[in-house]
Amino acid sequence: MVESGQVLRRWLPLLMVIAVQVLLVAVVPSRGASNDALNAAAGTAAGTPGSVGADGTGTTAGTAGTGGTGGTGGVPGSAGGSTGGSTSGSSGGSTGAGGTTGGSSASGSVPGTTSTGGAGDLSKCAKGGKLQQDVTNSSPPCTPRFTGNNGGATYQGVTGSTIKVIRYKPKSNAQVDAILNTQGLAFSAADEQASQDTYAKFFEKHYEFYGRKVQWITEQGTCEISPPDLPCFRTEVKRLNTKHRPFGVFWTNSTTQAEFFDEWSRLGVINLGGWHFNAAFNKRLRPFHWDVFMDGTRTSRNVADYWCKKMQGKNATLAGDPALRAKKRKLGILTQDYPVTRKNALDLYAFVTGGVCGSKVDAAEPVYTPSNIAQGSQTASVVVQKLKAEGVTTLVIISDPINPTFTTTAATRQQWYPEHLLAGSGLIDYDLLGRLYDQSQWRNAFGPGHLAEPIAPDKTDSFKAAADVGVRDNGAGALIFSYMSFMASMIQRSGPQLNPPNVEQGIHSLPPGGGWERTKDPQSYLISYGPDDYTAIDDSRHTYWDPGARSKIDGKAGAYVAFEGARRFEIGKWPRGEPRQ
Repeated sequence: MVESGQVLRRWLPLLMVIAVQVLLVAVVPSRGASNDALNAAAGTAAGTPGSVGADGTGTTAGTAGTGGTGGTGGVPGSAGGSTGGSTSGSSGGSTGAGGTTGGSSASGSVPGTTSTGGAGDLSKCAKGGKLQQDVTNSSPPCTPRFTGNNGGATYQGVTGSTIKVIRYKPKSNAQVDAILNTQGLAFSAADEQASQDTYAKFFEKHYEFYGRKVQWITEQGTCEISPPDLPCFRTEVKRLNTKHRPFGVFWTNSTTQAEFFDEWSRLGVINLGGWHFNAAFNKRLRPFHWDVFMDGTRTSRNVADYWCKKMQGKNATLAGDPALRAKKRKLGILTQDYPVTRKNALDLYAFVTGGVCGSKVDAAEPVYTPSNIAQGSQTASVVVQKLKAEGVTTLVIISDPINPTFTTTAATRQQWYPEHLLAGSGLIDYDLLGRLYDQSQWRNAFGPGHLAEPIAPDKTDSFKAAADVGVRDNGAGALIFSYMSFMASMIQRSGPQLNPPNVEQGIHSLPPGGGWERTKDPQSYLISYGPDDYTAIDDSRHTYWDPGARSKIDGKAGAYVAFEGARRFEIGKWPRGEPRQ
């Protein structure tokens, strides 16, 4: 529903596992660069933006940029399409971003370099020559130390000695921060910057950047996020591009401002962020737009698989209202009112009303809410009244972590106590966030959770990376570390000729990694990429909310409890049976 301008605090045990491991664990082998945007990779002018379609993919591709000659500092043509909304986030965990986990030796090919099969100077790699570094729980495969000519200015933001990358900080929203601060979920800009500077030293020390040094630049945004000023985001991107001419940019917060990412893609800049956008949007912007979190299309498929195998056609026995428990389940779907998020809800609705199981009687048509915290209570009241009137017994919220604060409060005020089916998105299964919601409602929450079991702060990758360069991590940058890991891994995997097509080729050349089936480790995420997959996580755990359970994060009451030892299930592989068992 809204987005904070601050990175959420103390998500160390969970998010870092996700975000960091997300990128380092791997990629599905894929095609090489092969669309108009890739062919224009040495172009000299950006194209015009595409129009926004109701399905979230854009109805027209933007015009192509003017052609160039083979990868020397040009800007590709348009990727087209756009749309958007908002929310917030940051956290911790135990793995890095952009490589492999558990000692995997899978390497894939790095454009323009020697294969990591033993040839070349491996002195910068971890002992054994298989991983780039063994400080954190995850690492990219080893790339031999590079010598020779790196090609100089191979792309915008790249010279023979530097690479420009921007971290974008959105404008703060006082109301959102007030909600988050009830659980101590905010850090200062100074703490975040200190973390970023520390992590930069770690990546410079261990990663192969082919004779270049990454300049990590922080930019404070000026656009309103709630309600989002969408035209402002396009203007802001153009301003920042003119100011810095970066190679890449990342925004660690959960957002629905797709215009921001569309505009960077149109300008030919690698961009990371925008949690859970529909896969069609991500694919349209290839090879520029990526993220660490499961895209919205796969999130919807995952929820549908859980619903169809465990819930469809049965009574709502886990609802808080005895009257609802006696009724056959009817699913209500709530998300934000933006094309990239609407499409996710429509996909889920289609899956559970005949596409995968069931019929039209099994679900109400999706309900959409604006991203405006000032109207949050009023909007939630209207939404709950509508869902209640339509006989919904089970509600799934595919949104940011603030939305349930308003929705659960409104539901209690109207004496409506449905089942709350978790989508797993937006960090909704993080303990400290679960305490923000009306507990008389959330005690009935269960389902897929994207996050893994909490771990001690000193076991997270951000803590280990900071310690490796002689700094005690301040806890402010777990999610920042994961996105920096992804970007650093992209740069390494691209090879000396740094450009977006080579980034795509390098990441897509890695095999899938991690996951329960391979590791039997509940903190090991399945990470894979492919022709239509530009986000990392592809599995989830089975969990439920227990108001009395003690959290492993801070020892306080209120925590998510996982089933089956917190094992993780790949999309499409939920076992049949009852929910919450």
